[in-house]
Amino acid sequence: DYAAHFWINHHDKTYPQDAFWADGFEGQSITIIPSKELVVVRLGCTPKSKNFDENRFIKEVVACVR
Repeated sequence: DYAAHFWINHHDKTYPQDAFWADGFEGQSITIIPSKELVVVRLGCTPKSKNFDENRFIKEVVACVR
């Protein structure tokens, strides 16, 4: 689902359910997780064809800051 220019739908139930995010060009993103008091900004340049796993990346960041 999409709301106020941010994505809010979580098909993966192991992902923080209060998170919302904005997707940018070639893998750039902003993810906000209020329950963790966390904002993750990714400025990387990873074309979709490289199969970068954004969900895995965010889960690993969250695991590091628990």
